[in-house]
Amino acid sequence: MERIESKMENKSYSDFYEDSDLNEIVNYNIMIIGEAISKIDMRTLLKYNNDKKYWLNIKGTRNFLIHEYHGVDYKLLYKIAFLKVRESCWTLFCIVC
Repeated sequence: MERIESKMENKSYSDFYEDSDLNEIVNYNIMIIGEAISKIDMRTLLKYNNDKKYWLNIKGTRNFLIHEYHGVDYKLLYKIAFLKVRESCWTLFCIVC
């Protein structure tokens, strides 16, 4: 999470889209978050956010990024990096600790 935040700091969508290294960093770290969440029982996850769709979307994003790399929507990835990564990682941290 910190790596995504530090790399995305002050980046516009154009900056993000044109920087293939940044794309890979964000993509890879979002996959890691999704993989970590996929290893946790749904009953446990629902104790922290009772919206099952929320968790399935995170897992689905991970699966999509792994299996459809060339079909990635970079606008969506950019939004995820800014809006959802911190929330997902904080929840994951609370579950693990």
